[in-house]
Amino acid sequence: MIDKINNIMFVECENLLLHEEVENYRLNKIVSLIVKDEVLKNAIITIQLPNKKYLIIDGAHRFSALKKIGCKWIPIQVFEPRDVTLMTWRHVVKVNEWYQNIDMNLFEISNSKLIGTEFRVTDFTDKTLAMPNDGMDLISYMKQWKSIVELYSSSVSVKRYSDEESILLDYDEVVIDFPKITIEEILIARKKNFLFFPGFTRFSIPGRLLNVNVPLSLLLTKYFDYERWEEIASKKELRYYAEPTYFFE
Repeated sequence: MIDKINNIMFVECENLLLHEEVENYRLNKIVSLIVKDEVLKNAIITIQLPNKKYLIIDGAHRFSALKKIGCKWIPIQVFEPRDVTLMTWRHVVKVNEWYQNIDMNLFEISNSKLIGTEFRVTDFTDKTLAMPNDGMDLISYMKQWKSIVELYSSSVSVKRYSDEESILLDYDEVVIDFPKITIEEILIARKKNFLFFPGFTRFSIPGRLLNVNVPLSLLLTKYFDYERWEEIASKKELRYYAEPTYFFE
């Protein structure tokens, strides 16, 4: 069990990099919860980059909350890129004035059912508008469809669905599908200071540790107290659950 707990590392804030933006309302909610509970329940999930930097692949809001609270130390669990699976969410949103503000010159009607190669907007009649790449570089293409996401996310609520979930649209809804990307492309975007919008990527992460419950007081100190953490960790028990689970947010 101690070997698993030792997978938790504590690094300074400046060594962690985001690849997605955060939502302020969600950030403030998490700040309040952490301050109230005086613990961080789950570590930030990362992959290691050169120069002792780490890319956050799960936990952007938790990290940003700790940073806002004033924490110097961040508990992380590090994975190799080959050990995680990168996917994207699908967005379901209601159509209102945001839809009228889209530049339709960016789209063409598509009869293809293949999801994952283009930015696509599909309504309840299965009419699909696809945004062709037209030879654009990666960042330019991503900026183009990010601007549309910003249009609807600022005016309507966004429901997220995985590829495995079936979607039954109401007459006034559309589903947004995004191009599939790779971790290498995320790193290219990050080097160019491009951040994806919240709720774009999702990672399947086998072997992550949950319910770690790191005291907030440990994360606020100038020098991290490893002895105190080892004392806390030695009193914990580890349970393994093989079956799929569901999480209410």
